[in-house]
Amino acid sequence: MLLAFHKPWGVVSQFTPDGSPNRTLAEFGFPAGVYPIGRLDADSEGLLLLSDEPALNQKLLHPRHGHRRVYWVQVERIPTPAALRQLERGVVLGGHATLPCRAWRLEPPPSLPPREPPIRFRKSVPDCWIALELVEGKNRQVRRMTAAVGHPTLRLVRARIGGFGLEDLAPGRWKALSTAEYAAVLANPGDTHQPSLEIFAALQRAYPDAHCELNHRNPLELLVATILSAQCNDKQVNLVTPALFHRYRTAADYAGADLEELEALIQRLGLYRNKAKALQACGRKLAERHGGAVPRSMAELIELDGVGRKTANVVLGNAFGLNVGIVVDTHVARLSARLGLTRQTTPEKIEQDLMQLVPPSQWTLLSHWLIWHGRRRCFARSPDCAGCELGQLCPRVGV
Repeated sequence: MLLAFHKPWGVVSQFTPDGSPNRTLAEFGFPAGVYPIGRLDADSEGLLLLSDEPALNQKLLHPRHGHRRVYWVQVERIPTPAALRQLERGVVLGGHATLPCRAWRLEPPPSLPPREPPIRFRKSVPDCWIALELVEGKNRQVRRMTAAVGHPTLRLVRARIGGFGLEDLAPGRWKALSTAEYAAVLANPGDTHQPSLEIFAALQRAYPDAHCELNHRNPLELLVATILSAQCNDKQVNLVTPALFHRYRTAADYAGADLEELEALIQRLGLYRNKAKALQACGRKLAERHGGAVPRSMAELIELDGVGRKTANVVLGNAFGLNVGIVVDTHVARLSARLGLTRQTTPEKIEQDLMQLVPPSQWTLLSHWLIWHGRRRCFARSPDCAGCELGQLCPRVGV
């Protein structure tokens, strides 16, 4: 038997009181004979596994097995890329060097219910969420790691063990895992023999030159082209952008554009009236708030008209070389399901699953590989399975 429990704050990972005011696992109605696999401190939250199988403790927890756990960490201040790289290389804690791990910004922040009691914020100090993927978990290690690089932990949530995540399990609730969920816990995203890694290697061999196919010469042109690409293919967008980019060269040009003239230049595209208004408003905000430059952060980009997370990921990854997330368009969503990379259906959750499978340095490339394969081989209605470069690696989910 294997149970998943979303441990709330203020609950110790044991059934008997420890002399503190904290609650215990005895309050939550678990079956007799189960015990926690590992522990979460009382001031940490998230996924805690319980089982009546003693062998699982060693299999899931010992670092030599390389079984990965993902933690979502709310920290004070905004970590620089250098701070994240320092976490990934390892930090020294009490004479012990932590093992290499993965660290990245979580944008947007994870959707979690408010903590009770609430987090104590310092109004003058910004905060953000990062993710850490570890294969070891010594006493309060995550908190000590973030503090070591200058970012004290405000809130800590264990989000995933192996291939199983919290998903929609509410704080204080538990469930018995199905056979498939049990297997997901034992699946290890760090295992170099995973089928997903073989799939990505095959895609990389098939499309070594994969890149963004929207024609552009600078960040502004890419931003404009990506806004126009909503519900259109890149070939259609590339037909209208030469004249558009010749007429409008700066954010101020778009801000001051005559709306009818702008509409006429893009009228062969779907939703051209809405897109023209978005370009004009986007140009205005760029000119007024950013001196006409395209910003380099997710938070600033998604404040622009016509820009959501997907568009921001395109611009950050391709114009600036910043791997903040993974572009999830229709091709990426379709192929992720067919290849068995996720069971999620919303772009945000698909993106989070894919981000667990490759290092951050490959997030932009992964979207290109999947998009190119979707356009050239794995079509929506009649995929070319006979000529597919993935061959037997593809589980052909739903095909």
